[in-house]
Amino acid sequence: MNLLLIQKIYLSVIIFLFGIVIGSFLNVLIYRLPIGLDFKKGSSFCPKCNHNLKWYDLVPLFSFIFLGGKCRYCKAKISPQYPIVEALNGIFYVLAFLFLCDGKLMPEMAGYFLILSCLIVLTWTDFQHNIIPDSMWICVLLGGIILYVCDVVRNGFDLEKLLERIIGFFLVSGILLILGLIFTKLKGVDAIGGGDIKLMAAAGFALGWKCTVLATVVGTVIGLLFTVIYLSILYKKEQKEKGIDPKEERKKAKEAKAKAKKETVSYETNSKIAKKVKAQRALEEVNEDEDIDEDIDLGLDEEENEEDTGREVPFGPHLAFGIAFALFLGQRILQWYFDMVVDKLLVQ
Repeated sequence: MNLLLIQKIYLSVIIFLFGIVIGSFLNVLIYRLPIGLDFKKGSSFCPKCNHNLKWYDLVPLFSFIFLGGKCRYCKAKISPQYPIVEALNGIFYVLAFLFLCDGKLMPEMAGYFLILSCLIVLTWTDFQHNIIPDSMWICVLLGGIILYVCDVVRNGFDLEKLLERIIGFFLVSGILLILGLIFTKLKGVDAIGGGDIKLMAAAGFALGWKCTVLATVVGTVIGLLFTVIYLSILYKKEQKEKGIDPKEERKKAKEAKAKAKKETVSYETNSKIAKKVKAQRALEEVNEDEDIDEDIDLGLDEEENEEDTGREVPFGPHLAFGIAFALFLGQRILQWYFDMVVDKLLVQ
């Protein structure tokens, strides 16, 4: 076996182990930052029984497996979030080492690791609490600064690269800020959170404006797909809990409407005003029932409308996905785009 390949495998294993250890710390941040607990003080504890955990309860990944996914002291189930975050962070670190650093130990790894870990934390905090802690987007910006300094040290100062990052800092975040102000003015709704705006500003400096635009497009598409699927599942779950079958309700409404129309035609041919009025009233009643059915379908009655205001789908996790996507594949996709599309158009 190639010695270089063995070296890469060995380093990948070491980096993965380092990544899951940091992932364990990320779980502490995910739990403590949104509720204002100091992550620097105090030992880890079970959130169910508050029992302080020993070091052998906190071995990343392995403790979860050995304990069978349950607390050693109160036997409460441990959230799968903990091993998922640890494993995901380890995998991200290995991918950054192999694909962003070409399997070499480089100082840029610190910037990549910092950005990726922050994206994991803010994804979970935004999903669970609709919060992107300021410390996370600041660390993303710090990761971008590390990458820029490493590039300057290695390749020398390039004004064009600096301008690309500065434009990236203001471009997408500025657009989101303007859109947020417009929505707030017209609808009175804070549709775009300040955390999303600051995150894209930090990502803009880390990625440059071209990759930031790509990250925004990818994140928006993923966000729209997720929102449609999520709301559909939530709606079906609510109807099931209420004992309502939307398909059956629509079927009954259609059958009643067809019957009423049939009676209307019959009354028009066989009798005069009295029967026609009666049939028309029956049709109106069916239409009212259908309106109620539409309210059921769309969740538009007033009480449900109040509940729907709580159905906020956070945008930050989707932007984080787009940023990670652009970080790993952005330059390759842009290179392919300019080589295959732009150059051909210029030739023609």
